[in-house]
Amino acid sequence: MNKVSIIVPVYKAEKYLHRCIDSILAQTFTDWECILVDDGSPDGSGAICDEYAAKDARIRVIHKENGGVSSARNMAMGIITGKWLTFVDSDDCLYNNALQRWIGVAENNNLDLTQCHFNREFTAGQVVNYETEVLSAIEYADSENYLTCVWGTLFKTSIIQEHSLRFNEKIRLGEDQIFLLNYMQYCSRIQRIGDVLYFYRDNDQSAVNNPKPEYEMASVRAFKELKRNNPIAKKRCDAMMLSWFVSLVLSSQTPASLLRNLYKDVNLEYLSPRAHTVDKMAYYLMKVNIPFAVVVLRTIYNILNSATL
Repeated sequence: MNKVSIIVPVYKAEKYLHRCIDSILAQTFTDWECILVDDGSPDGSGAICDEYAAKDARIRVIHKENGGVSSARNMAMGIITGKWLTFVDSDDCLYNNALQRWIGVAENNNLDLTQCHFNREFTAGQVVNYETEVLSAIEYADSENYLTCVWGTLFKTSIIQEHSLRFNEKIRLGEDQIFLLNYMQYCSRIQRIGDVLYFYRDNDQSAVNNPKPEYEMASVRAFKELKRNNPIAKKRCDAMMLSWFVSLVLSSQTPASLLRNLYKDVNLEYLSPRAHTVDKMAYYLMKVNIPFAVVVLRTIYNILNSATL
């Protein structure tokens, strides 16, 4: 058994994939396995994966038909052997001490979940420190400190296996956070450390940066189910659903009647004190009347857009 498994879903990544895998090979902690999942990539990514697997026995490759990042991660989770698990996106990379630092903290503090800080491609060095003490799952979920992505996170494989946790393959937005919150409900000790261990590259082609109304509607429904079934997720779910409601109102022609029915169905109860001004305004307006909220918010949005032209 390896100490840690690293899952890298790969799709159209040939430009950055060498850098990603090289950062794994450069780790000061060497007891790892890396599973590269070629998700039907139409470029040369699959060949690059095979090239590295031929050179290092710790690297394994899965070639599959394209099914999305969640299906790629799920397939890899079925064959991992590590005590610990982390995920790396194929256009990102790890700092060379990442695994050593993560595992050291996790084992010294008997943690179930360990998260780090990260640098972004265009804001390198500008890091807000969200370091925490060791917290319970509910304390961590209700704080503003947790990273909502599975990259930059170290998981206990035993928890994933015991509870048969997998990513929701039916949604394109928020799948990381659903997996995290489902995992966290089985955790006793969680900590975010101040070390910057992950380098994140903004992808302007990602679903997050190109939200579509159908993606947002599907995710609202998925988070409604999560809120119903996960005792620690209620506040987080409301925050995410509110942000998608605002997006649907501002950037689509979604009928007010559809929004009203969906809003009534999900029953938003919580408003984060750190919510954006527009989200706060939307929260209170929608409590009063959905069609009125749609008119007011779209009017404000159009005025602000006109002012910036």
